[in-house]
Amino acid sequence: IQEAGLALLEAEGFDHYEISAHARPGKASKHNLNYWTFGDYIGIGAGAHGKITLPDSNVLFRTRKTRMPSDYLNPDKLWLAGKETIEPEDIGFECLMNGLRLRDGISAETFEDRTGLPLDSMQTVMDKAQAMGLLEVGKYIRASAKGRQYLNELLALFLND
Repeated sequence: IQEAGLALLEAEGFDHYEISAHARPGKASKHNLNYWTFGDYIGIGAGAHGKITLPDSNVLFRTRKTRMPSDYLNPDKLWLAGKETIEPEDIGFECLMNGLRLRDGISAETFEDRTGLPLDSMQTVMDKAQAMGLLEVGKYIRASAKGRQYLNELLALFLND
Protein backbone atom coordinates (compact mmCIF):
# COMPACT_ATOMS: atom_id res chain seq x y z
CA ILE A 1 0.00 0.00 0.00
CA GLN A 2 2.81 2.40 0.91
CA GLU A 3 4.62 1.84 -2.38
CA ALA A 4 1.40 2.29 -4.35
CA GLY A 5 0.65 5.53 -2.51
CA LEU A 6 4.15 6.86 -3.10
CA ALA A 7 3.96 5.97 -6.80
CA LEU A 8 0.57 7.68 -7.14
CA LEU A 9 1.81 10.88 -5.48
CA GLU A 10 4.94 10.91 -7.63
CA ALA A 11 2.86 10.37 -10.79
CA GLU A 12 0.74 13.37 -9.81
CA GLY A 13 3.84 15.57 -9.51
CA PHE A 14 4.32 15.54 -5.75
CA ASP A 15 7.83 15.59 -4.30
CA HIS A 16 8.50 13.25 -1.34
CA TYR A 17 10.73 15.80 0.38
CA GLU A 18 10.33 14.51 3.96
CA ILE A 19 9.73 11.03 5.37
CA SER A 20 6.02 11.75 5.95
CA ALA A 21 5.36 14.71 3.65
CA HIS A 22 4.84 15.39 -0.03
CA ALA A 23 4.42 18.70 -1.80
CA ARG A 24 4.40 20.12 -5.28
CA PRO A 25 7.89 21.25 -6.35
CA GLY A 26 8.83 24.47 -4.57
CA LYS A 27 5.87 24.18 -2.17
CA ALA A 28 7.48 22.33 0.76
CA SER A 29 6.40 23.62 4.16
CA LYS A 30 8.97 26.21 5.27
CA HIS A 31 7.58 25.93 8.79
CA ASN A 32 8.30 22.19 8.92
CA LEU A 33 11.64 22.53 7.12
CA ASN A 34 12.75 24.71 10.02
CA TYR A 35 12.05 21.82 12.42
CA TRP A 36 13.80 19.26 10.27
CA THR A 37 16.92 21.41 9.90
CA PHE A 38 17.06 21.85 13.72
CA GLY A 39 16.09 25.52 13.65
CA ASP A 40 14.64 27.36 16.62
CA TYR A 41 10.93 27.93 17.10
CA ILE A 42 8.64 29.35 19.75
CA GLY A 43 5.53 27.52 20.93
CA ILE A 44 2.62 29.97 21.19
CA GLY A 45 -0.68 28.14 21.78
CA ALA A 46 -2.00 25.73 24.38
CA GLY A 47 0.23 22.66 24.60
CA ALA A 48 2.74 24.13 22.15
CA HIS A 49 6.42 23.21 22.28
CA GLY A 50 9.45 25.29 21.38
CA LYS A 51 13.22 24.89 20.87
CA ILE A 52 15.52 27.77 21.66
CA THR A 53 19.28 28.06 21.24
CA LEU A 54 20.89 30.67 23.47
CA PRO A 55 22.94 33.16 21.43
CA ASP A 56 26.70 32.62 21.31
CA SER A 57 26.47 29.29 23.11
CA ASN A 58 25.63 25.69 22.46
CA VAL A 59 22.93 25.68 25.13
CA LEU A 60 19.63 24.47 23.72
CA PHE A 61 16.40 23.95 25.56
CA ARG A 62 12.87 22.90 24.85
CA THR A 63 9.83 24.68 26.22
CA ARG A 64 6.37 23.29 26.81
CA LYS A 65 3.24 25.35 27.43
CA THR A 66 0.27 24.30 29.49
CA ARG A 67 -2.38 22.41 27.53
CA MET A 68 -5.30 24.07 29.29
CA PRO A 69 -6.31 27.47 27.90
CA SER A 70 -8.00 28.25 31.23
CA ASP A 71 -4.57 28.17 32.89
CA TYR A 72 -3.55 31.22 30.84
CA LEU A 73 -6.25 33.20 32.63
CA ASN A 74 -5.29 32.02 36.11
CA PRO A 75 -2.62 34.33 37.59
CA ASP A 76 -1.59 31.58 40.03
CA LYS A 77 -0.58 29.22 37.23
CA LEU A 78 2.49 29.53 35.09
CA TRP A 79 1.86 29.56 31.34
CA LEU A 80 5.12 27.66 30.85
CA ALA A 81 4.51 24.08 31.91
CA GLY A 82 8.11 22.97 31.47
CA LYS A 83 11.59 23.68 30.20
CA GLU A 84 14.35 21.16 29.69
CA THR A 85 17.92 21.63 28.59
CA ILE A 86 19.07 19.39 25.77
CA GLU A 87 22.18 17.74 27.16
CA PRO A 88 25.35 18.46 25.16
CA GLU A 89 25.89 14.76 24.45
CA ASP A 90 22.40 14.55 22.91
CA ILE A 91 22.58 17.57 20.60
CA GLY A 92 24.15 15.73 17.64
CA PHE A 93 21.55 12.95 17.82
CA GLU A 94 18.70 15.46 18.16
CA CYS A 95 19.87 17.28 15.04
CA LEU A 96 20.25 14.11 12.97
CA MET A 97 16.94 12.75 14.27
CA ASN A 98 15.32 15.73 12.58
CA GLY A 99 17.59 16.18 9.55
CA LEU A 100 17.51 12.56 8.43
CA ARG A 101 13.73 12.87 7.94
CA LEU A 102 14.47 14.99 4.86
CA ARG A 103 15.07 13.24 1.52
CA ASP A 104 18.11 15.45 1.00
CA GLY A 105 19.22 15.13 4.64
CA ILE A 106 21.12 17.89 6.36
CA SER A 107 24.32 19.57 5.22
CA ALA A 108 27.49 19.20 7.21
CA GLU A 109 27.56 23.00 7.45
CA THR A 110 24.04 23.17 8.91
CA PHE A 111 24.81 20.35 11.34
CA GLU A 112 27.89 22.15 12.64
CA ASP A 113 26.17 25.55 12.72
CA ARG A 114 23.07 24.32 14.58
CA THR A 115 24.87 22.02 17.03
CA GLY A 116 28.25 23.65 17.56
CA LEU A 117 29.76 20.19 17.01
CA PRO A 118 32.14 19.04 14.30
CA LEU A 119 30.47 16.50 12.03
CA ASP A 120 33.32 14.07 12.65
CA SER A 121 32.06 13.75 16.25
CA MET A 122 29.48 11.38 14.71
CA GLN A 123 31.97 9.61 12.42
CA THR A 124 32.07 6.19 14.10
CA VAL A 125 28.30 5.76 13.87
CA MET A 126 28.15 7.29 10.38
CA ASP A 127 30.75 4.76 9.20
CA LYS A 128 28.72 1.89 10.69
CA ALA A 129 25.47 3.18 9.16
CA GLN A 130 27.16 3.57 5.76
CA ALA A 131 28.52 0.02 5.95
CA MET A 132 24.96 -1.20 6.64
CA GLY A 133 23.69 0.70 3.58
CA LEU A 134 21.50 3.00 5.70
CA LEU A 135 23.35 6.31 5.31
CA GLU A 136 24.94 8.36 2.55
CA VAL A 137 27.56 10.94 3.50
CA GLY A 138 28.84 13.67 1.24
CA LYS A 139 28.11 17.38 1.32
CA TYR A 140 24.82 16.25 2.90
CA ILE A 141 24.23 13.51 5.44
CA ARG A 142 21.11 11.63 4.37
CA ALA A 143 19.33 8.35 4.80
CA SER A 144 19.75 6.06 1.81
CA ALA A 145 16.65 4.56 0.20
CA LYS A 146 17.08 1.61 2.57
CA GLY A 147 17.71 4.00 5.47
CA ARG A 148 14.43 5.80 4.77
CA GLN A 149 12.62 2.46 4.98
CA TYR A 150 14.36 1.72 8.28
CA LEU A 151 14.72 5.22 9.69
CA ASN A 152 14.06 4.21 13.30
CA GLU A 153 16.79 1.56 13.11
CA LEU A 154 19.17 4.10 11.57
CA LEU A 155 18.44 6.63 14.32
CA ALA A 156 18.85 3.95 16.99
CA LEU A 157 22.48 3.55 15.90
CA PHE A 158 23.12 7.20 16.83
CA LEU A 159 21.06 6.99 20.01
CA ASN A 160 22.86 3.93 21.30
CA ASP A 161 26.35 5.29 20.61
